Amino acid sequence: MTKKPIILFLEDDPTLGQGLKGSLSAEGMIVKWVQTISDAKKRLEEGMPDLAILDVALPDGDGIEFCKELHAEFGKRLPILMLTDKKDEKFAVNALSRGAVDYIRKPCGPFETLLKVRKSLSIEKELVLGSLLINFSGREILVGGKKLNLRRREFDIFCVLARSLGDVVTRQGLLDQMRDSEESEDRTLDSHMSRIRSALRKVGAKEIILSSVYGVGYKLEARSDLKKAG
Repeated sequence: MTKKPIILFLEDDPTLGQGLKGSLSAEGMIVKWVQTISDAKKRLEEGMPDLAILDVALPDGDGIEFCKELHAEFGKRLPILMLTDKKDEKFAVNALSRGAVDYIRKPCGPFETLLKVRKSLSIEKELVLGSLLINFSGREILVGGKKLNLRRREFDIFCVLARSLGDVVTRQGLLDQMRDSEESEDRTLDSHMSRIRSALRKVGAKEIILSSVYGVGYKLEARSDLKKAG
């Protein structure tokens, strides 16, 4: 089983929200549906998602401005789709210039939506952070040219942490990647973290630091020779 994509879905219409969440969840995605920008920011504290889908008109702000804010923080590491009922070209130009990779017009059919979601998720094929290279499609991690030997779940967890380099990812945000019946407890997560640290030591990756933040979660950090991609 590959890593489950995490989708931050911001839509204040309950009918559309429930419907789209259901169709994407049925495709094996973890959908964090929220109805306000404020709640979206709280969800982001759990860690960076793989994709954001944002409505334009929201109760507490402008979705396009929020798109601009997210793009400024995460860059190309976070693909953004805009959801709108506007049909004019001006909107499309505005959305794309603020950092969106594409947009979906309402009413949105499930097949078109799924197609655009999958296309947007495939944009990021690899992530380079200094001496660290993550090949997502090949499921391979290299540190200074040396392969980091991780199990399936550990690879998924490491990718979540790497996308949020320098930021704390909550335990819940990581447990979202472990929603199999046999893997659901905090003790299992701690075991994965221990093995990731061991793998980093084996390849001599002293520049990469995986630390625990007591009562909150974990953080992947790097020395000054590694910088966030974006």
